[in-house]
Formats: sequence, structure tokens, C-alpha cells
Amino acid sequence: MKIETKLTLNNMKKNIKRTVFTTISIILCSVLIFTTLIIISSIRNGITREYRNRI
Repeated sequence: MKIETKLTLNNMKKNIKRTVFTTISIILCSVLIFTTLIIISSIRNGITREYRNRI
């Protein structure tokens, strides 16, 4: 193993609470971004459908 990998794994084991919080934060941020993109896409599709129905 490379020294960086050994240091990383060692620090992750020592600071398990920080590792868990960081992982949860990354997951929640990803879900938030994904949800926002879905909502924006849904709004755009709705506006497009309404516009086409009026023509």
C-alpha cells in the first residue's frame, strides 16, 4: 500500500465520528442537488405543456 492510503485509513479509523458525519453530509448534499434538478425539470415540463396546450 502507498503511504497516503495507509495514513488515510488510519485517520479514518481514529476519527470514526467525523468520518460518519462527513459521509452523511456528502450523501445529503447529493440528494439535495438531485432533488432540486428534478423539481426544476418538472416545472419546465409543466410550463412547456401549458404553453403548447394554449396554442
